Amino acid sequence: MSLVVKEIVKDFGGIRAVGHVSFEAPPGAITGLIGPNGSGKTTLFNLVTGFLPVDGGEIWYKGRRIDGLKPHRIVELGIIRTFQITRIFPNLTVLENMLVATRNNSFSHLLMSPKRDGGPARALELLEFVGLAAYKDEPAAALSYGQGKLLELALSFMVEAEMVLLDEPSSGINPSLQAMINEWIIEENKRGKEFLIIEHNMDLVMSLCHHIVVLHHGQKLAEGTPVEIRNNEKVLEAYLGY
Repeated sequence: MSLVVKEIVKDFGGIRAVGHVSFEAPPGAITGLIGPNGSGKTTLFNLVTGFLPVDGGEIWYKGRRIDGLKPHRIVELGIIRTFQITRIFPNLTVLENMLVATRNNSFSHLLMSPKRDGGPARALELLEFVGLAAYKDEPAAALSYGQGKLLELALSFMVEAEMVLLDEPSSGINPSLQAMINEWIIEENKRGKEFLIIEHNMDLVMSLCHHIVVLHHGQKLAEGTPVEIRNNEKVLEAYLGY
């Protein structure tokens, strides 16, 4: 397995946000992470990517333990992410954002270099794909919320990464563009990129993902294929509402 989460625990004060969660992302797969708001999905993302320290358990990636590593070190090992709340550099132009291949918002890490997948030509190609090429010389602060999410998604593909963590990629995106992004994810997956995706759009999850993990109240409720999750009585009762 490429990503293995073992008995992960995270507490905030007296509240347990993630309680002894374990799962494995199958090699080469698009894995979905679903559950109601407050179930611990984004906290788990923050633990995997080093933005929060774990309070218990272990996280392994390709046979190496990564919990306790700084975010930029985890990027260098091949894991990148987007955020539920878009994180870009608002005072840089759209194109400059594309050329800053980093997942850490501290300028001290800009030269600590995850490998970039191409340069300006690749950046312009990606901006063209997401419909932002016309804004390449505009400050990122001028973009709408949806355009900002598109910029961050495009930026994630500038990094030579093996696993991409996407936090609600369909949020704020119109359906036609979302369909194009889905095709893009599938194509990148065929080329070897793995994905771990937080998503509330169940049609998207069921059609896109090979494997799904369900969280509920900070604990793992179920894990399996889309068919198994769709027919799981606990999931139907707790989340899907059937």
